[in-house]
Amino acid sequence: MIWTPLATNLGKTRRPQSHPVEKTAKGTGGRSWKTLGIYWEREDDHVTFVAPEKTRPEGEDTKRQMLSAASCIFDPIGCLAPFLDESPKEVEWHWVIWKRELVDLSFVRFPRALVPVPLEQAKQIELHALCDVSEQAYGAVLYLRVESVSGSARVSLVVVP
Repeated sequence: MIWTPLATNLGKTRRPQSHPVEKTAKGTGGRSWKTLGIYWEREDDHVTFVAPEKTRPEGEDTKRQMLSAASCIFDPIGCLAPFLDESPKEVEWHWVIWKRELVDLSFVRFPRALVPVPLEQAKQIELHALCDVSEQAYGAVLYLRVESVSGSARVSLVVVP
C-alpha cells in the first residue's frame, strides 16, 4: 500500500520500511511527496507539477524530442491539458518558448481538498459548470463553491475535460 499521512506525527509511529512513497526536493518550497507521478506538498496540502529533466530548455529540438517531452508530463485530471493540447503552426519558435516555460511548471499548484472545512461546517455547497462552443473548439470547466458557517467562501477547480 502506498500512502503518506497529512498529519506529520502520524508517520512517525509507523515502521520506516513500510513507507514506499518517494520523498523528493522538487516542487515549490519545502519537501514534496511523489506518488503515482503526482507531486504532493504535504505541509500545505497542494498538488503540483514538475517538468521532467529531459524537457529542460537546453537540448536538441527535433520532432521526436518534442513528442517525447510532451508525453512525459503526467496530468491525470487534465489541469495542464489546455497548455499542452494544440501544436502551433510556427513550431520551432513556439517550441523554444514552450520549453522555457516548462521551468515554471512547478509553480502550478492547487489545493488537494475540494471542501476546505468539515462538511458539518459547510453552510452551502454549489457546483458550477461552464462551457462554450465554437466551430473550431469547445471548452468546459467545473468549479465547486463552498461557503462555511463563518461566512467565508472558497471556489475550487474540479475538472477541465
